[in-house]
Amino acid sequence: MHMIEVPATIMKTPSIPLKTLALLFGLIAPQFLRAQTTVSGHVTLPNGTAPSNAKICFSLQNFKPNVPRVVGTGIIVQTASWCINPAANGSYSASLWGNDVILPPGTYWRVDFLLNGVQQSSASYTVNASCTNVDTCTPLLVPSSGASNIIGAKTFVFKQASSATTWNINHNFGNKSVEVRCYDPNANLLSPSNIALTDNNNTTITFGSPHTGSCIVMNAGNVALTNTLANALVTSPTTTQTLNTQPTLFQGPVTVQSASVLASINNVCKAHQQAGADWIAQVRACISAAPASGVLVDATGYSSTTLDATANSTGNPFNTTKPFVILFGPSTFKYAKTLITNNSNQYFACQPGGSLDFEPSGTINTTNLNDRAIEFGAVGISGNLNRPIRNAINIGDTSFAVTNGSADTSDLRPGEWIQVHESDPNVSDLTYFDWAQVSSLSGGGSTVNVRFPFRMAFPNNHTPKTLSFDRFPLNAGVAENVGISGCTVMSNQFAVNTPGIDVHFGVRSAWVTNNVIKMANGQNLYSYRTSGVHFLNNKIKLLAGTGLEMAESTDWDISGNVFSHEDSTTSIASAAALVDFGAAFGAFTNNKVTNTVGTGENAFGFWFGVHSVQIVGNEVGYQSGTGVAAFLGQGAFNNVVMRNRVQGGGNGIGIKFITSTALAQNIATTGNVITDNLTIGGPTTEQMLVP
Repeated sequence: MHMIEVPATIMKTPSIPLKTLALLFGLIAPQFLRAQTTVSGHVTLPNGTAPSNAKICFSLQNFKPNVPRVVGTGIIVQTASWCINPAANGSYSASLWGNDVILPPGTYWRVDFLLNGVQQSSASYTVNASCTNVDTCTPLLVPSSGASNIIGAKTFVFKQASSATTWNINHNFGNKSVEVRCYDPNANLLSPSNIALTDNNNTTITFGSPHTGSCIVMNAGNVALTNTLANALVTSPTTTQTLNTQPTLFQGPVTVQSASVLASINNVCKAHQQAGADWIAQVRACISAAPASGVLVDATGYSSTTLDATANSTGNPFNTTKPFVILFGPSTFKYAKTLITNNSNQYFACQPGGSLDFEPSGTINTTNLNDRAIEFGAVGISGNLNRPIRNAINIGDTSFAVTNGSADTSDLRPGEWIQVHESDPNVSDLTYFDWAQVSSLSGGGSTVNVRFPFRMAFPNNHTPKTLSFDRFPLNAGVAENVGISGCTVMSNQFAVNTPGIDVHFGVRSAWVTNNVIKMANGQNLYSYRTSGVHFLNNKIKLLAGTGLEMAESTDWDISGNVFSHEDSTTSIASAAALVDFGAAFGAFTNNKVTNTVGTGENAFGFWFGVHSVQIVGNEVGYQSGTGVAAFLGQGAFNNVVMRNRVQGGGNGIGIKFITSTALAQNIATTGNVITDNLTIGGPTTEQMLVP
């Protein structure tokens, strides 16, 4: 489904659909400056020890039939179950969108605990500012009601914050037909010594010893129904309905059937009405004149089907710290310099038919800012790279010692993000990578303490040692909430490798959705040293370069993408989609390669330190090459490979996971769960190789 839909009725700004304005302007409004909530907790066995081979899985509930989105943005919330591994001491943490910023209202997160792949327990929580620690949050027993359900049983949640033997509950139901269940802060059922129905509006709970916790009270006689549920709109109200102060998302056509006039939306700039020699200059004029709160640049009003700005030599043409959304219309926008964002809340979107055609000229390189079509990046990293770490880091560690002491830590501040990584000289790239957040310094600056225990190990076993970290200054380093949706991104330039959409160093939340990418030479989609990148439902046309590469990144989601060959005779390098160089804690699900071409072209590759990835539900079509694999893992560990389908082909291999051989310190392929995969068709030489 295309993210940007055009409703039938348009008010005030004839060239921009109301729904598009409502969705996209929200991206630059103050309420868009949101971040995901860090949810933490612990898992322990009955004997008090931390389990091994355990997983904590999260899934969003109670959103159907809607597509869940973050309030005031076009961000789609991931709904499929995704899992993380707890640290050695049983602790875990994950970044989730709070249910208070998700539309539709009434969603909640289900948290499942799995041991050896078998579910052991499950609980649901409303994640918000007051519920971030699963150890202390009270689980939901009655899910919140969404706006689609206007009739529901009356319930009342009572919380006892201070320890007491008597709890007085004022539920105000007006009768004594109530059911009560009480729980301690760890969600264990409490057994009161007495439950007294004091009167029609009050219930008294008595315990033998003091407790804290909560009670769920439900009116259970002639079940009382309410048509005044929170977050509900009534189709034919008899009284005035108030939308309060919450942002409102219209997901269908909007028709005004009264004399009311829709208030104008500020900070919308029509690019085609600005002075400038080409469309880039006109967009820059909009951004330059915008206030610090940001701007929606309407680039839909051009009458020409092709707009050529390749003569514009402005490097980084949209260089600004202001939030912006640029909405391109159904034209081809040609340009020769990389479109770069280097701050949070900067977004590109296209109406159907909108195409960004990157055609660089002259010397193509990073210095000339013309070596990729689009780059989402961060600022504030220069001079903060590769600070050496003295020793190995183990799972569960909460600190590390630095080699150079305070010389490399004196500028660190609590809350700053750092990237921790270890490189291998044989490939001149990373094989272990993760993010951490600074908590404090100790030992005179020789030790960095982090907020959450490390969830992976760094062996630091190279000679010379290569384990180090990079610093991202507080409030100036990372970029969040960037992306592109609904666009065709292309280039005919073949001489030099030029990536298409590149989510780069220091980005911690990016959404690349529903695009068509066809680069003559270069990765169509690329992520490098990032976190929280979502490549969702894109169509990648394979020409010469790798269709997608996810490198040195964590907590990512590659789902629903389709890779297809434009040329049935040209083989691409390595793989249609390549996850490599320490990429971890991700989901690779429901992607499809229609076919592979020639010797050397694998479908999906997972190389050099890839771990903790869910590789589920993907499909590979006919493989015409000899010895190529549908799924090739080298030095990949602790991944789940299941329910994938392989059509087969000319003496190919279905699934092949082997120990790496090209590294100075090779990585064993261990701990992978490879099960329930299917080979359909193909010759008998099709094989499933699992070490």
